[in-house]
Amino acid sequence: MADSDYIIGIDEINDIMAFFKSLLTFYAPIDVILTTWGKFPSEVLNRLSPYKARSSWLRRIIFNENDWHLNDDTLNSLIGVLCQDDVINKFTWGIIKGKTSLGFCRTWEDMNVHGSYLIEDATLFQWVEELKSNGIIASYEKIID
Repeated sequence: MADSDYIIGIDEINDIMAFFKSLLTFYAPIDVILTTWGKFPSEVLNRLSPYKARSSWLRRIIFNENDWHLNDDTLNSLIGVLCQDDVINKFTWGIIKGKTSLGFCRTWEDMNVHGSYLIEDATLFQWVEELKSNGIIASYEKIID
């Protein structure tokens, strides 16, 4: 695996739903934590509760922060709950593995994915290029960290 010091800034997303499904599918095999920030309806939280990871109750109350286990076993359920028109625009997200940040979304117009030792550089760039060639994102930029 590469030990990379860069981020890939995603400049414009043409299809938020397709992007997020692809993002979750890309990272699920390495068993990560998906952190969401945003107020979900009770029904959504109930459907997500089986995938809850340990997190700070204080951050949950102050920032509406929740952590979810994202892996091959939880992938389809998380996509089924989070990738709905009435839900997807209610939150921002981050993805981590241990202490390694893999991606972060402040808004759907301001997000990035991070190069890390967990994913080969070529694999990460192939995925981002595929998003671009399929019209899911308009462009991206590699930024040396």
